Amino acid sequence: MIERRARACYGHGFQSLIARNIALPLFGALLLAAMLLGVGTIRAQEDESEFILPDIFVDPIHLNDLRITPTELRVSNGTANLGPGILEIRGLPPDPDEPDRQLVIQRLYRKDGTFEDFPAGRFVFHPTHDHVHIENWSVYRLRELLPGDEIGEVVRKGKKTSFCILDLRIYDSSLPNFGPRRFPNCGSTIQGLTVGWVDVYHRSLDGQDISLLGIEDGVYWLESEVDPDDHFIEANENNNIARRIVVVGQPEGRVPDAFEPNDSREQIDAYAVGWPNSANLGPVGPHLEIRGLTITEGDVDVFRFYRPEGEGSDISHRPRVIVDSEVAGGKLSVDLIDESGEVLWSQTSLAGYVPIFLDRRPAGWYYLRVSGIEGSTNPRYSIEFRAPNDNDPPEVEVLSPAGKDVSIVHGVQNFEVLWNVTDPEGEPTWASVFLNDTPELDGTEQLATTTLRTPSEFGGAIVSTAEFETGRYYVYVQATDGASVTGTWADVTLSFVDPPPDCSTKIGGAGDCNGNGVVDSCEIDLEFTSDCDGNGIPDECDLFYGVHDRDNDLIPDRCQYQTFHRGDFNADGFLDVSDVVSIIQFLFAGGDSPSCLEAANANNDKRLDVSDGIFLLNHLLLRSKKSPPFPGPPGSPCDVDPDRFGTELDLGCESFEACD
Repeated sequence: MIERRARACYGHGFQSLIARNIALPLFGALLLAAMLLGVGTIRAQEDESEFILPDIFVDPIHLNDLRITPTELRVSNGTANLGPGILEIRGLPPDPDEPDRQLVIQRLYRKDGTFEDFPAGRFVFHPTHDHVHIENWSVYRLRELLPGDEIGEVVRKGKKTSFCILDLRIYDSSLPNFGPRRFPNCGSTIQGLTVGWVDVYHRSLDGQDISLLGIEDGVYWLESEVDPDDHFIEANENNNIARRIVVVGQPEGRVPDAFEPNDSREQIDAYAVGWPNSANLGPVGPHLEIRGLTITEGDVDVFRFYRPEGEGSDISHRPRVIVDSEVAGGKLSVDLIDESGEVLWSQTSLAGYVPIFLDRRPAGWYYLRVSGIEGSTNPRYSIEFRAPNDNDPPEVEVLSPAGKDVSIVHGVQNFEVLWNVTDPEGEPTWASVFLNDTPELDGTEQLATTTLRTPSEFGGAIVSTAEFETGRYYVYVQATDGASVTGTWADVTLSFVDPPPDCSTKIGGAGDCNGNGVVDSCEIDLEFTSDCDGNGIPDECDLFYGVHDRDNDLIPDRCQYQTFHRGDFNADGFLDVSDVVSIIQFLFAGGDSPSCLEAANANNDKRLDVSDGIFLLNHLLLRSKKSPPFPGPPGSPCDVDPDRFGTELDLGCESFEACD
C-alpha cells in the first residue's frame, strides 16, 4: 500500500477545480493549510499496483567526480529513474505572499492511463541559476569510516541542495518503459525524469559542496541522499543513498586511491564508461597514463578497458599495458582477464614493473587486476595504456544543431546534439561534446560534462546551458574508437542569452505562466518556447491547465491531430439543416464525401448512416437534449476525437475547414 503522512489525494478533484474556474492561488493556499494542519493524520492510500511508479536512484559513479581542497569538497551528483514509471512534477501557481515559492505536485499514472496528484514539496526560485528548482532534492554528508569499512556517524553535512529536475543523459536504455526524453528544460510548470534517464549536477554548480573547515585529515565515507525529506512516492525507497570513500588531507598510512572501490569485475561493470575516476576506463587510446594508484591492506584493484583493432605500425606502437610500481621494492601481482572472466595471463614482479603486450590479442573488452604479492601493500603505482596506431578513425557527422543560428535562454533551456558516428572497422565508439567561442580546438574549448563518452549508438546527448557562461558558442562532436580521436564542428552557432530586461520577471510574475523568469510573449517571439497553436500561451502552460495530451508526449493533441466539431458535416462552422441535407445526399444521392468522417458521425456510434441525420434533426427541430458528443457542435472548442487514442473505432478526419 502507498501511504504518505501529510499528503492529500486530490488528482481529479484538482482537475475539476480548474474546470470550475476556482482561483488556483487560493486552492494552493488551502492545500498548504490542509497539509500543515493534518500532519500525522492526512494520508493518501491507494493500492500500489494501480500506479506505475518511478524509482529514483543515486548513481554512485558521479560521486567519483570530486575536487578536494583544504577548505571544501565539491562533488558531482547523478539521480536516475530506474522506473517503471515516469517521475512527473508539476507546480501550482505561487502564493502572492511568497512569490519565489510555489507548491508542487507529483503526478502518478495508473496502468489504465488515468492519474492521481499528490503534494510533493515546493519549487523555489534559485537566484544564481535564475530558474526554479525543486527544494531539498539532495543532501551530502561526510561519515566516519569504521574498521571493516563500516559506516559511522555523520561528521559534516552539506546544506540540502535544490535541483532543476530534467532528462540530461541516458542511464539505461534497456529498462522496461524506456523512452525518449519528456523533460528537457527548467520550468515551474513541469519537471521530471523519464524512465532510463539521469539528471546530472556537475561539481562546479552552486550547492555541490561540503565545508571541510575543522575536519581532521583522514579517510571518510562521502554520502549522497536523494529526496531526504521523502516528498516523492517511489517503487523502491531503499536505493536513495550512495556512498564512496574519500581522503581528506594527508592522513598517515596507506590510503585508497581515487578509483576505489574497484575490487571486482561486478563493481566496475556498473560504472559509466570513461567518466572521471571510473575504473571502467573504456577507450584508453591513443595513450592513457594513470598515476597515484595505491594498494592498501587486503586490496585488489580491477580496471576494465577496450582494446581496439590494429597491431601497431612498428614496435613502439604495439598495443600494450604497463603496470609500474613507483617505489622501490614494490611487489605486484598482475592478471589479464577476458570479458567472460577467464584469466589469460598472470605475472608477479618483485621489481614492480610488469609489461603486457596485446598485439596478439583480439579486439574487445579486457580486465586488468592488480594486487600486492601475498597481501603486501603499495603506496604508489601507475598504469600506462598504449593503443595501436594503424586502424582507421571513426567518421563524425553532426546532425543537430543545424540549419540556422539559435538563441537559447541561459540556465533555463537546454539543447540536444545529434550525431552519426561510423567506424570503418565496426568498432564501438564513444562521443563527447565540446563548446568554444571559435571553431577551433585551441585549448580553450569546454567539455559539456554530461556528454562525456556517451556511447555513439545513442545518436545524441543533452547539453545543460547552466554549465556555461552566456555567450556565442560553436559546437564540436568528438568521437573515439579506443585508438584514435576525431571530430567535426556543427555548421551553426548557439547563443546562450539572458532575456532582455523588459522580458525578465520572477516566478509567477505577470504574463509568466511557466514561472521561468521570462515573459511568455517574449519567450514565444524569441522562439525560446513553443506555441504550436498560436494562441499566445506556451504549450507547456496549455498542457498544465488542461489542454488535452492523451498520448502523454507533452505536445497538445490539437497541434498533432485534426480538430473538428461533431455534427458539422459540411465543415462550415454551423450546425443546421444543411448538414442533414448533406448527409442524405452523401448516403443516397451521390453527394460529396465529407473531409472529416468523425464530424459527420453526429451520434458517435462508430458508423456513418441515416441515424446521424435523424440524430441531428431531433437536436435541431425537436429540441432534443442530446447534443453531438465530444468534441461537440460549433460553439464548443474545436478538439480531437478521443477515440483515436483508445481501442474504439475512429473513422478518421483528414481536414476540417472551420477549425483550421
